[in-house]
Amino acid sequence: MSTQEFKRPLDSPRYRWLPQLIILMNLVALVSGVFLMRNVEHRLIAAAGEELTIAAAEVSDKLDRLLFERYGDVHMMARAFALRSSDTRYLSSYLGWVKTNYFPVYLWLGVTDGQGAMVASTEPSFQGRDYSRADWFQRVKTTRKIHVDDVAIHDNESGIHTVAFSMPILDSEGTFLGVVTTRMAASVLEDVTTRTVRSLEGRQEFTGPVAYQMVTKDRHIFVDSILPLKGPLETLPEELPSVQAMRSGEPGFVEEEYRDVLVVTGHASTKGFGEYPGLGWHVLVRMDRARILYPISSILWKVGVTGAIVWVPMMVLLLWATSKLRAEYQQAQQESSWARAAEAALLQSQERNRAIVETALDGLVTIDASGVVTDWNGQAAAIFGWPREEAFGKRLADMIIPLRDREAHERGLRHFLASGETHILNRRIEVLALHRDGHEFPVELAISPVRTGDSIFFSAFVRDITERRASEVMLRRSELRYRSVVNALDEGVVVIDAEGMLRTGNASAERILGLSLEEINGRSLRDARWQAIREDGSPFPQDEYPAAITLRTGQPCANVVMGLYRPDGELRWIDINSRPLADEGQQTPASVVMSFSDITDRKRAEERLTAQYAVTRVLAEARTLEEAVPKLIQAMGQNLEWDCGIFWRVDKAAGLLRCVDQWHDTHLKASAFLTATWEWTFKPGEGLPGRIWAGGKATWITDVVHDGNFPRQR
Repeated sequence: MSTQEFKRPLDSPRYRWLPQLIILMNLVALVSGVFLMRNVEHRLIAAAGEELTIAAAEVSDKLDRLLFERYGDVHMMARAFALRSSDTRYLSSYLGWVKTNYFPVYLWLGVTDGQGAMVASTEPSFQGRDYSRADWFQRVKTTRKIHVDDVAIHDNESGIHTVAFSMPILDSEGTFLGVVTTRMAASVLEDVTTRTVRSLEGRQEFTGPVAYQMVTKDRHIFVDSILPLKGPLETLPEELPSVQAMRSGEPGFVEEEYRDVLVVTGHASTKGFGEYPGLGWHVLVRMDRARILYPISSILWKVGVTGAIVWVPMMVLLLWATSKLRAEYQQAQQESSWARAAEAALLQSQERNRAIVETALDGLVTIDASGVVTDWNGQAAAIFGWPREEAFGKRLADMIIPLRDREAHERGLRHFLASGETHILNRRIEVLALHRDGHEFPVELAISPVRTGDSIFFSAFVRDITERRASEVMLRRSELRYRSVVNALDEGVVVIDAEGMLRTGNASAERILGLSLEEINGRSLRDARWQAIREDGSPFPQDEYPAAITLRTGQPCANVVMGLYRPDGELRWIDINSRPLADEGQQTPASVVMSFSDITDRKRAEERLTAQYAVTRVLAEARTLEEAVPKLIQAMGQNLEWDCGIFWRVDKAAGLLRCVDQWHDTHLKASAFLTATWEWTFKPGEGLPGRIWAGGKATWITDVVHDGNFPRQR
């Protein structure tokens, strides 16, 4: 290369693209930020919409249950009044008792005679009025069926919007005796919605108030959390997206503009409960869309201000520095071109080896037989804080080995050089090392001896495992927190693997199942010790367990009711949900998580209520005791989970108790016992029936086998 060529400036294309790259990176960052904010906004709206939908569905379910109870009340009163429809004193007392005990559910209750005159009422001013021309009286009298009137002002005197339940009073031959009618104020329905919505507002993720409306099937608003209910009912506009969506009858949420405000509206519809068909109401729960997006809006403002203050000056400085760098690089390239050409061949081999060592992810330390450092890569410098230049020539023990371990290190080195025996070389070990600033930290160390002729040196690969140790500690703490949270749940939770084996469970699972965690772990879904029944009392096949179905199909199961016998023989009713857990990229579930709640108390309460209705119906329909007894025993036995029931009657002439009637479950195998019971008689105090006769109060035996006064045990 000539002198003139050497001095000529080089027009290198390198780094010309840096300004364009910086601008492009900023545009990509800006677009990515906008996309990310939109994605977060969508997720916030979706999460809030799901919560509002759940709240609307919960309110709808509560309304169905509340109206079902009122539906049952009027049925029960009509049957009870059929026997004493002319006893106005009894009717008034009964109506007053119902209103008091269900306060504030009923606004008023009343009973008319067959001609429409109000003979009994909790509202004194209604007593004696003629309601024969009232729509509700005419419809009930004509159809002889219960009639439910939607929300309206049914009584002009009160001016209160109510729901009306009217039921005919019929005797055993179907003769029309009158009507029992009740009024439930709309404010009672609003209380149900208010409690649910207030609990929603109390959650941390909701930053604003939640509004709600209750709408009839004709779009009339009868409950509004913002506008008080006065005069005629307001009608929702037909074109509202929420009105269009709620016609499907399925819960969900929509975004819409309502009363000049963008809102997210969760909707759900009532569907009735049991024999009660429902009124087709809709529940709308709304929240201001701006309040939902407030968290990211505030972040967006902060990012914008930060960009204006920091990012713009930084970009100007970066572009200026880039242009400066290009100019200096061209000058440096011109001045060093001759040196690079001369040194390229000489340094090529050395640089290759050094690059391998320097780019290693582990620290590389080499020492000679006396323990002096002969090599020290950049990663070792980063790990121990000693620069390469300072580490050369120093004793390794003085730099990185804690003072308490140095003597053992020196002794082990001398022993290996003398005998060739060691227990730490050629394998990975974890020890504590010393940093230059004096603090100790954990490292993973692998030392290998290398012989070259008559000399020997040691190469050590070192890895800082501080973060790994911290991660392990955090993982153990996280697992402990997870276990604590799961154990604190009132619901039982168990995990079942792909083979149908129970692998773990929480404390509530132990309590509900009556099994310890050791007994739960390893038990199969097909274990014969599981004794489960359906709600009708039939056996629950193991292949139809919710967890078995989810394992087989990969589909979740929800709200499956099962009766389960615990090891102590007690029957507990549980409500089961199962969800699949699949590994990433796999379609079939690797395991199933099953949660279940103990609903025994609720189940028994429902059975008692059903039995009460059944007994009331039997008493209302039967003319004599002999006609009522078989039906009474059957009604109580079927609804209260009895195996058998026996009715004993006093034979006054003989002074004995005799069996009058029996009922037993079809699955009960006790024909000899039941046949012999027809022949048995009891004196006062003899056997269980005699003890009840003599004592005049309820008596029971926990175990007839060990009871000394149970003659039929033979």
